[in-house]
Amino acid sequence: MTMHENLKLLFPTPIWEATIGDDQLNSQLETAIYEFEQNDKQFEFKKYPFGYTNYMTGKNLAKDPRFKPLAKKIFAEARKFLAEMKLKEPDAYYLSIFDMFCNINRKHSRHNAHRHERSELSGVYYVKAPEGSADLIGHSPLEPLMMHVSLDFFEENSLFTKAYQHMPPQTGKLLIFPSWFLHEVDLHLIDEDRLSISFNMGIFEKSDNNETGGDQK
Repeated sequence: MTMHENLKLLFPTPIWEATIGDDQLNSQLETAIYEFEQNDKQFEFKKYPFGYTNYMTGKNLAKDPRFKPLAKKIFAEARKFLAEMKLKEPDAYYLSIFDMFCNINRKHSRHNAHRHERSELSGVYYVKAPEGSADLIGHSPLEPLMMHVSLDFFEENSLFTKAYQHMPPQTGKLLIFPSWFLHEVDLHLIDEDRLSISFNMGIFEKSDNNETGGDQK
């Protein structure tokens, strides 16, 4: 979209997008995800209809050797993102992934709008996203404040009324965003599974003793 030179945008939502995966990594992750599903005795179908997530088990996949190569790539991209966001004294901080969980979206599954609380950064990596997979839908933080505006007056892509954005998934793609970013997964309508790995990340001073590990090692 070409904008007039007089038009200024305030308070944009920063989203970091990178392609980091390869066929070998994705194959290893896919195998691990299906193994988690097969061995998960705590999962209840009613809590995630037509799909699977190990979020409820409380197991942090970032500590699993099969997922550590992915975590390392995520740390590297998060550092780039934070540099663009003007993180002060980056060497004084380390990053820690304290939640990482896998998701399987099958036909007719979806994930309602939500935020990832108690963290600074969150994101998703697409292990497998066949053509036609459900989009990630991001919601504008200004959506609750939009009032007395008729949508009929504006085109669909107008910045004045745009409340959400579809973001099609792509195998090997990583997205990192502020944890306050409201988002959802649209209805998955194809027969093939959509596999993803979600995570939450904190920023800690290196003098902190409440977290260990992360990207400081």
